[in-house]
Amino acid sequence: MSFSYYNPVQIHFDVDTLESLRNLAENELSSKRILLVTSKSFNRHSVLSESCGSSEKSLRSFCKCGFVASQLHMSNKLPCDFSHNPQASSQSLECQDSIYCYAERELVSQILDSNPAESKRANLAQNIAKIFSNIIIYDSVNPNPQLEPLQSAKAELKGRYDVVIALGGGSVLDSAKFFALHNEIAVNNGSLEIVGEARAMPLFACPSTAGTGSELTQWATIWDSKANIKYSLSHKCLYPQIAFYDITLLLSLPLDLSIHITLDSLSHAVESIWNKNANSISTQYAKAAIELILENLPLLYEMLTSLDSKDCTLNTADSRKSTQETTQNLRRNLALACMYAALSFSNTQTALAHAISYPITMRFGVPHGLACSFTLPILLDCISDKNADFILRPYKQRIKNLFKTLHISSNPRDYGLDSTMIEDIFNSLNARAKNGLLDVAKAKKRMLGLL
Repeated sequence: MSFSYYNPVQIHFDVDTLESLRNLAENELSSKRILLVTSKSFNRHSVLSESCGSSEKSLRSFCKCGFVASQLHMSNKLPCDFSHNPQASSQSLECQDSIYCYAERELVSQILDSNPAESKRANLAQNIAKIFSNIIIYDSVNPNPQLEPLQSAKAELKGRYDVVIALGGGSVLDSAKFFALHNEIAVNNGSLEIVGEARAMPLFACPSTAGTGSELTQWATIWDSKANIKYSLSHKCLYPQIAFYDITLLLSLPLDLSIHITLDSLSHAVESIWNKNANSISTQYAKAAIELILENLPLLYEMLTSLDSKDCTLNTADSRKSTQETTQNLRRNLALACMYAALSFSNTQTALAHAISYPITMRFGVPHGLACSFTLPILLDCISDKNADFILRPYKQRIKNLFKTLHISSNPRDYGLDSTMIEDIFNSLNARAKNGLLDVAKAKKRMLGLL
């Protein structure tokens, strides 16, 4: 048997992000101009400003993880509500004159100060900025990053940085790859084209979720919602130099997001096995990822569901400490699963489940991790390759049971699909679908039969 395996990213697992970047700042990046690509969730000022438009639900999310006993009294609607005002933003100055808005900012500040995990996230961009002498913070990345805003920002920032640091989830990591390219990026025949010989600046990845695996791949997903297109940017120069996994950044992730990102990892792992590009090493990584997810995700789901159903103000200090330690172990294992899955599909690419997902996310706004995974229980029965089917056979029922435990439906109707939409999806599958060792006609028939 002959095969090749390649992944050049240096992995630093279970480290402190700030300490790791401080070491870089003192050594190889001491004289470099840094572009920090992140989102507003890592900027305390932005969080506090936007709290003026928060709802009771969003403020409660700061204490849902069970680590904080915050005495909160909240009305159904906060006194300073900009949630329906398109002109309101994190830069809004109007709320500064409102005593009510000031009170809300103070409330969020107190919550952040009493919750180490959430406070670390909210302050991290500014703390990173303190350790570099020359740094620009771009914190305007939104989910499913759009091509036009990225092109505009890249043109404005051109020539002002030598190194890119990405702090955030998959959308941030993908955007950072876009900024790291020296080259112009153009649309050509419905796809993104790197103009000229591809060259990229050094990129350092600090993932804040455990799902997309973008920190270990050469791909970036860029969207154009106006044209209803999902683009894929790809080149080996887009591999980050180092990926820093900081488990503490995962501790305050909410339940739904935790499920979706982990199911994204599960899809990466499964799809790298029923894949024409699979090799022995990628398959071993994939199996390790599947095992970790099947063992740890139900436990995390049970713990977070239990915490959501209780009044977090009643937790004792000892119970909060025990909960935090248990949750951190589960998060660490699921971060390992994400890493293994990424090491797997970084060599194989994804396949049919991901190809099906993109129009669903584009048209109906279904979160990526959910859109690319809800079909797994269906597709597991449509494998056309005997070897792939043999490898996945021990996991089939366990994966189906996992979806039942998480109350994740595999009925396309529950995600907005009808028979016409399913036909359209299968008639316009992208190249990723061809990687799958699957009976595509059988998969379509089974999806239609569930409507």
